[in-house]
Amino acid sequence: MQKIGDITNTADKNGEFTNGNVAAGIAPTLLDAGWFNTIQRELINAIQGAGIKLDNKNDSQLFAAIKKQIDNSAVEIHDASLTQKGITQLTDKTGNSNTLAATQKLVTDVNDNANSKLSKSQNGADIPDKNAFVKNLGLAETVNKAKNTYSKSESDNRFIQLNTNTKTSGYILSKTANYCDDPNSRHLGRSGFLRTDGIDNLGDLAIHIAHSSANSDSSMFARGISFRYGDNFGISTYAFDKAGKFAGSKRILTEDDVIVPVGVPLPYPHRYTPPGYLTCNGQTFDKSLYPKLAEAYPDGRVPDLRGEFIRGWDDSRGVDPGRVCGTWQGDAIRNITGSWGDATAESGGDASGAFNYTYRRGGRAAGGGGGTLSFTFDASRVVPTANENRPRNVAFNYIVRAA
Repeated sequence: MQKIGDITNTADKNGEFTNGNVAAGIAPTLLDAGWFNTIQRELINAIQGAGIKLDNKNDSQLFAAIKKQIDNSAVEIHDASLTQKGITQLTDKTGNSNTLAATQKLVTDVNDNANSKLSKSQNGADIPDKNAFVKNLGLAETVNKAKNTYSKSESDNRFIQLNTNTKTSGYILSKTANYCDDPNSRHLGRSGFLRTDGIDNLGDLAIHIAHSSANSDSSMFARGISFRYGDNFGISTYAFDKAGKFAGSKRILTEDDVIVPVGVPLPYPHRYTPPGYLTCNGQTFDKSLYPKLAEAYPDGRVPDLRGEFIRGWDDSRGVDPGRVCGTWQGDAIRNITGSWGDATAESGGDASGAFNYTYRRGGRAAGGGGGTLSFTFDASRVVPTANENRPRNVAFNYIVRAA
């Protein structure tokens, strides 16, 4: 490609077109055939170089040639992937995509998060606040208890061990204690720490507590509590003397040993009802909750014994005939009867005890100066009276076992 200055001398000093200046004596640039031929050759080469045949009737061939050259030289750009380069989209969220690219902020967040994670290889050594970690796991109490545990050497001196150097080998005995003066007497038939053969060979587990040989009270050398199994199930205390001779035992009563059947009214000296009992005030109860009480009172209601006396059931004896066990009876007394005639007297009469009299002058059918007597009966003149018949008594709160 030539500049106009390479062809004509009428161009400016830069070899470019000029309009000239008549006053200054500068001629305008002359367009000669050489320059136009240069332009024509450049344009023809561009059109034909694109494989387009010249057409004097088509004024857009240069544009078509340029576009074709651009299209032919354009490179197709694909989406980026693991196997090829290309265009990728940014994202600020984590995920499992292989086509999205992380932003700087996402990388920073992930890096900060990773730096705050624990390393498996550290096995917890990199936990910043181990006390808070244990507390958050709910193990603080367990750790505190573990701190108070004994070491093996401490445990050997404090807890029982299996000692086979005894007359009854294989039982669990204390490692060091001598329960009798003679160390060989530590076999389970006489005394030991944990028994499994039983005081009376009934198969039980017992806890022995031994006196020291220097104890002033040597009459009871070992004592303990026995938990027996089988037909002789129960709990009892026992003792051995210094010689290892069994000194006796006493049974410990449990709730199964209560001899009062469920449903029996019990006089209780307080206004409140103790746990496990119901007040005999006519209240209903849940028979499914208290099946034994329901056997005594099938209607699900305890008797109302407030202000009542309990009487033994007649049971065909004839003293209180016709009664059904558990039925209520009102108060009554034996009938008291008597009579008086038409008594008259010349003066007052004589009465004592529950009897009294009133004398009125006049009214005699015969004679003169006489009067009439009237008698009354009042028990309060002799004994205390009330609105009911009752013996001397003490008020108790009747209760029954709820079982």
